[in-house]
Amino acid sequence: MRRLVPALVLAVLLVVSTSAYAGGARHATAEIRDPSGNVLGFANFTEDAAGRVHVSVHVQGLTPGQHGIHLHAVGACAPDFAAAGGHFNPGGHQHGLDNPAGPHAGDLPNLEVNPAGVGRLNAAVERVTLSAGPLSLFDQMRARGRAGPGRLTAESITGPFAPAGNARRNDPRTRPR
Repeated sequence: MRRLVPALVLAVLLVVSTSAYAGGARHATAEIRDPSGNVLGFANFTEDAAGRVHVSVHVQGLTPGQHGIHLHAVGACAPDFAAAGGHFNPGGHQHGLDNPAGPHAGDLPNLEVNPAGVGRLNAAVERVTLSAGPLSLFDQMRARGRAGPGRLTAESITGPFAPAGNARRNDPRTRPR
């Protein structure tokens, strides 16, 4: 039987910068913290010339196993991260990467944490962008009045970091077996 991990929600600070290399790729970096403010790791986002956003996450200090990880819609970190709202989902799709009705734009693959408590995720996402437009993580935050020029405060990456089988019941790949 799986043991539930206490809910852990991450706060991030995304900072946009323009790439120095050809193609004009955009970048965002997120420092990942727990509710007590302790730094657990980071996430990097890079949008390539084809519009794919490459997400790279590295965290430590988590319970081994699979953990659900998502991009959330609201850029609010107070008071207890509950203000992050639902998953980023401008298209109104269903939850779960394998859902035949299409996943939320903010659904990401599970984060695998090794026995030492270190987790890494590398994924390419075509359902979001760092550029202007309806799928932009930054435009969503600005529309809610949460962003300043060139940066925004967001819980764009949040848990709860419960075991994936519990946190992502609607994703058939992560249901308890």
